Amino acid sequence: MKIYTSSKSKFGKKLNVLNNEVQFNKIGEAEVEDSFGKKMIKYNSEVYSSEPFSSKSEPFKPEKVDNKNEFLVEELKDKIEKLKKQDESRVSTINDLKKELADFKESYAKVVEENKGFKTLLEEKEEQEEKNEEVETFRKQLEEKEIEELKSTCSQMEIEEGEWKRLQKKEKIIDVIIKHAFEQ
Repeated sequence: MKIYTSSKSKFGKKLNVLNNEVQFNKIGEAEVEDSFGKKMIKYNSEVYSSEPFSSKSEPFKPEKVDNKNEFLVEELKDKIEKLKKQDESRVSTINDLKKELADFKESYAKVVEENKGFKTLLEEKEEQEEKNEEVETFRKQLEEKEIEELKSTCSQMEIEEGEWKRLQKKEKIIDVIIKHAFEQ
């Protein structure tokens, strides 16, 4: 008996149908025993037949959708659009926040650099203030001495005699001593 298949994917192929090998030619036709052919048709009459299937295939006709389903489809499409807009908005917000973060990091780096400069200036000022306090304390100590003691101090500090020997005022001698004591 000749049997035909409606499945074009089976044309020209050897298949195992109901535990028997069936070889279809290029037009979807196979020769099988009568009893087995009847079993195949009974097994799946939409795919197997004793008559050739028409080569015309009917175009796909979608099932009619009722109004309720159309409404749901439209509602889902609207929700999808809203979610897409929310996503775009969030992406935009994230990009804005990334830019703000980058700007903040840049500003922060500048502030850190300025802070280092201020710390350096503050340290220099503190050092200068300490030095000024030392100078003032030393000046007060020197002011308590007599001119001869100041000249002796100059000699001990190995200050050239030309700078202090002719000086007669106490303040001038003290200035020379302080100049040499805090020069380095």
